[in-house]
Amino acid sequence: MPVAKCVRSRRSAFVEQLESRRLLSTNLIADGGFEKPTLPVGSFANFATNQAIGNAWKVLGPAGDPEAGALVQTKLKENGITLNAQQGLNSIDVSGAGAQPVGTGVQQTINTTNGHSYLLSFWVGRAHTTPDGLGVQIGSSGVSTFVNNGFTPGAINWKQFTKTFTASGSSTTLKFTNVQGGGYTGLDNVSVTAITSGTISGTVFSDVNGNGADDGGDAPMPGITVFIDKNKNGTLDSGEPHAITGSAGTYTFNNLALATYSVRAILPGTYRASTADPVSVNLQGQSAKANFHLSQTALISGNVFNDANGDKTKNSGEAGLAGVTVYLDLDNNGEFDFFDVKTTTDAKGNYQFAAPFGTFVIRETAPNGFTQTTPVLTLTVSKGQISTGNNIGNK
Repeated sequence: MPVAKCVRSRRSAFVEQLESRRLLSTNLIADGGFEKPTLPVGSFANFATNQAIGNAWKVLGPAGDPEAGALVQTKLKENGITLNAQQGLNSIDVSGAGAQPVGTGVQQTINTTNGHSYLLSFWVGRAHTTPDGLGVQIGSSGVSTFVNNGFTPGAINWKQFTKTFTASGSSTTLKFTNVQGGGYTGLDNVSVTAITSGTISGTVFSDVNGNGADDGGDAPMPGITVFIDKNKNGTLDSGEPHAITGSAGTYTFNNLALATYSVRAILPGTYRASTADPVSVNLQGQSAKANFHLSQTALISGNVFNDANGDKTKNSGEAGLAGVTVYLDLDNNGEFDFFDVKTTTDAKGNYQFAAPFGTFVIRETAPNGFTQTTPVLTLTVSKGQISTGNNIGNK
C-alpha cells in the first residue's frame, strides 16, 4: 500500500474511533434544558395536554387540560420565591398551573440501541417546605419516584438524580410526571448518554461455617488478590487487572469496557472457595458485583447409589438414591444421635458436608428394603480440603 494511502487509512480509522466516542458521549435528549421556546425574563407559559414544548417535548396530563405543564423563565418570582433554572434560562414545572392531578408532566422519545445500557441524569427542583417527588417511567417499565428533600428558603432547591437502564428497542420513551398532585415540581437539565464503561467490585468474606452464604457474621478478608482472568486459564498472568482487598475486604476494578469477565480470587493456603470461583460477570451497566466466600472448612461429598450388581462400585447406569439420610457419626457408636451432623441426598443421590478438619466416620440410614454393600467410610480431611467420591452403595 502506498505510504500516503496507508496514512489516510490510519487517519480514517482514527477519525471513526473519535466519532464513535463522540456519539456515545452525546446527550440523546433534545433540549434537555427546556430552552425552547424563548420566554421573556421573569415570566412563564402554560401548555396544554399533548401540546409540544419546543420541538422535543410533549405535555402529559388529563385530556383537554390547558395548563398541564408550565415553562418557567429564570428570575420569575412567585410567593416570595425566585424560580431560577438549574441551568440556562428555563425549567419546567411538571405540576402545571399548580392544581393539576398526579400524572401531569412531559415526555420525549429518543433513539436507542436494543440491549445497550444508558445513563439518565436529571435535576428535581423543590420550592416549598413539602418534599417534591418526581415520577420517572422509562419505556414500558414501572414508575420510579425520586424525592428531593432539600430546602432553600426563597429559592428553588435543585437536586440531581441518575438512573441506568437497558434499552429494549430502537427507541425509548421517557416520561417525567408529578406524583403528589398540585404544588410545584421542577425538572431541568435532563440528559441520556450511552454507557461505555463500568466498574466491577465486591467483597471477599471468611465463610466460617462453609455454607456459601452471607450469614451476617462472616468477616471480611483483607489482603486477598482478586483478578480478571482474561484468558480463563485460572492463573494471574502479566497484564491481567488485579487488586488486593483492603481492610473491609473490598476491591474495585474501574474503567472496564462493557463485556463479560471471569473474575477470580487467589485462595490462601488451607482455604477453599465456598461460592463460585471464578465468577462470570456480565458488565452491561455502570457497575456489577462479584463477591467471594472463602472457607477453611473441609467439603466432603459423595453419592448414595443402587449397587445393582453388588460389586461395591458405582458403575455406569447405577442410579443414585434420593432422600437417604447420611450423617457424620461423631461418637462412632453406629447410631444417629442428636449431636451427629446429618444431611439428605438430593434427587440424584448426591450429598455433601462442610466440616472442620479432622477424622470422620460417614454412615447412612439405609433406605427400606436395602442393605449397604460398601464398607463404612472413615475419612481424614485437612483445612480447606475438598474430598469427593465418597460413595455409599446399597442393594
